[in-house]
Amino acid sequence: MQGAVRGASSVRVTGHLVQNGTPLGVDLGLSRNGDLTGTVIQNGAPAQVVAVAGKIYVRATPVFRQQVKAPGDTCAAVCGKWIQLALPDAGLVADYLSMANIVSPLTSDQVSTLSESGSTTVQGQRAWVLRAANGSVIDVSAGNQHYPLMAAGGGSLRQVVMFSQWNNVPRPTLPPVSQVLRPGGTGPLPSAVGDVRGVPGTGGISCWLCLPDRREDL
Repeated sequence: MQGAVRGASSVRVTGHLVQNGTPLGVDLGLSRNGDLTGTVIQNGAPAQVVAVAGKIYVRATPVFRQQVKAPGDTCAAVCGKWIQLALPDAGLVADYLSMANIVSPLTSDQVSTLSESGSTTVQGQRAWVLRAANGSVIDVSAGNQHYPLMAAGGGSLRQVVMFSQWNNVPRPTLPPVSQVLRPGGTGPLPSAVGDVRGVPGTGGISCWLCLPDRREDL
């Protein structure tokens, strides 16, 4: 499984997590080259995110403005537009939401061993069930390539992540130029947009499931 994950070029990740006590929902198409597109939901506030060729954009909505503590009278200027993040925030969000970071718990060597625990079907695909002593479970495709299809953390916080479209995530589309607000560039970013450090992802992430895993591939 670890070899399949390390060699994959892209994956779609959907699920519900808890990071540092904060509920976090994700529906992201991720590419190994850093491109991504999708939605992150933090504290019930969704943020649409697109990253292409190292540039990352977040769509401004009324809920997003509340998340970044923007003044209440700025929606007319920014709502519906895409905010191109500047450094260092762009780098923080890109690293946090990167494919390498999000799938890292599936390839880490700093984990204990999972044991086989039968078989199941995940989204119509036959899978092997691997289980850890702490209750963590991962369902791995029984096909030619043993990609993870579902992972669930143990303990009182039920964190579940689904994996699909391995190596088949469409390339994201850049927002229209006319709808982009760029700090210091065409369509300058209004100072009243708020503090983009409130964007989901800028707080850092270490291990979303802390899943134990095998040392060898299946």
